[in-house]
Amino acid sequence: MKKSDWFKVILIFSLLGNLAFFQNHERAGRKQEIKNELLNSSIYRDLAQLEETIQYQIEHNWQNETLVTEKLDDAIDSIILNHEWRKTIIKMIRSGNCSSTWISSSIVKNFLM
Repeated sequence: MKKSDWFKVILIFSLLGNLAFFQNHERAGRKQEIKNELLNSSIYRDLAQLEETIQYQIEHNWQNETLVTEKLDDAIDSIILNHEWRKTIIKMIRSGNCSSTWISSSIVKNFLM
């Protein structure tokens, strides 16, 4: 093979490698977005329930005031749990002790069930 042929082969492999790297990077970005949505969904749900409970109590002269504090506790617990999970996931990723599949399955188990 001529030098120019080798150059073309190397260039093609380089382009294919860069394409694969770019696709992997895009896929990782999408996975991160999904993880963030899962982590935040429980907070949004609990805050919506708190808002609905407050509105209901206002309309019914605060017949069951303790229900509002229970819903507030749920929202606070979701925020704390979210924060702790993010710290744990970041720590595990940095240490290299887990895979993205493990993280995804753990998030689903703990936040959706």
